[in-house]
Amino acid sequence: MTRRAIAVWVLVIAMGIAGPAAAQTTPRPEVKVTATDLAGVQEPLNNLPNGGELQVRGLVLTDANAFTGAPFTTLVSTVQSKPGTEVKLLGTVGGTRFEAKIEGGEVKLQGLSFANQTDFNNFVNGLQAQNNVRELKVQAVVGGTRMIAKFENGRLRTRTEVRDGNRGPGSEHEGRGLSRVEKTEKVEKVEKVDKIDKPERVEKVERVDRIERPERSGRH
Repeated sequence: MTRRAIAVWVLVIAMGIAGPAAAQTTPRPEVKVTATDLAGVQEPLNNLPNGGELQVRGLVLTDANAFTGAPFTTLVSTVQSKPGTEVKLLGTVGGTRFEAKIEGGEVKLQGLSFANQTDFNNFVNGLQAQNNVRELKVQAVVGGTRMIAKFENGRLRTRTEVRDGNRGPGSEHEGRGLSRVEKTEKVEKVEKVDKIDKPERVEKVERVDRIERPERSGRH
């Protein structure tokens, strides 16, 4: 066997050994814990390896102000210091179920409640300023109406959440478009019926004329 052939065989064997090892990916570390308050989440988060996922259940918070306090701000800061780390929080706030997700420069909250639009906007602005996140999304009930606030590219935008066919101000244009289509369909249906009725009336008149003309010519 020549030196070239030996080199080829060595290369093939090396690729066969390295191939399966390279194809295998390290599973993402996942930790599930139970905590009653946000302060109890900090220790499990500190022990979580970078790139891991922490799922916390059983949290019981009094109101939305819990997300503007030091414990939550510290959690967000810790997540930002751990590349690839993700934290999911599940529990109740004021007796209502909530969900929260913190990952990198993103924070998402769902299940909060506010008395009016001003309180809602102040909460979102304060939350963004305290945590220095690039993207913030908050879904809440504001004065009995479901609202969504998004803070992206330094701008805060709010809109009414669309559910079960109910349309808010953000989708007003789309709703008008649908109503125009419905009106057009109704008009088209009426026009089609008129076009069918007119030929039937003409046919009846023609048949009568054809029957009367032979009778008159027979009398003379």
